[in-house]
Amino acid sequence: MQALLESLHNHPHFLTIIQIAVDVILIALVLIYFTRRPKGIAMPGREELLSSFERIIQDTKEIANAFDANLQERQQLIQQLLAQLDSRLEEIHRSMDQLQRPQPQP
Repeated sequence: MQALLESLHNHPHFLTIIQIAVDVILIALVLIYFTRRPKGIAMPGREELLSSFERIIQDTKEIANAFDANLQERQQLIQQLLAQLDSRLEEIHRSMDQLQRPQPQP
């Protein structure tokens, strides 16, 4: 048992994959449970639960869209900064070239 625990401790990616798989299976089971129930049986709160899931999905989409817009804005800012840095580097290189040229003797 100790060897198994040490092996799992040394491979955290394996544990992460297992955890994600278990989460996906549990979510699928919950969704199957709520969508496949017989229609004749009254289930209090089912509509409320489904609307809650829909709100969660909608909120998640909005967050993802905002996150995507934020990432695009950051990418544009980074590109602008890199362009400015490139411009300054070229200017510095020109200045260094001028300073390294032999100066004419008067």
